[in-house]
Amino acid sequence: MNKSFIIANIFLITCIISTAQQKATIKEYTKNFKTYPFSDPDPIPEVGRIYPYYRFDGYTNSAIQKGWKVVELENNYIKVMILPEIGGKIWAAIEKTTAKSFIYYNHVVKFRDVAMRGAWT
Repeated sequence: MNKSFIIANIFLITCIISTAQQKATIKEYTKNFKTYPFSDPDPIPEVGRIYPYYRFDGYTNSAIQKGWKVVELENNYIKVMILPEIGGKIWAAIEKTTAKSFIYYNHVVKFRDVAMRGAWT
């Protein structure tokens, strides 16, 4: 085959593919969530498996409204909400054509004792 014909086809395919890309948006904002906070850690670390780290043991049953930073990634098909202040967790992912969550959207931030050091969402 002719070398220039192959190069022209590759260039044409590359141009078509690059124009087919969808735009994505990134937004950062603060959103209020009902939050069940935890208390400060015990100032004396326990000697054991997690030493020298402190353990968070105090939890509450009463909720407060707290603003959390949200980073929202969105294109024509999905919207993803990430909470960087809670360890960069994906808090929700919504498929926009059906408006249904494919990662559960929890409207409450509740820390509980599920990790070795205590509080974890």
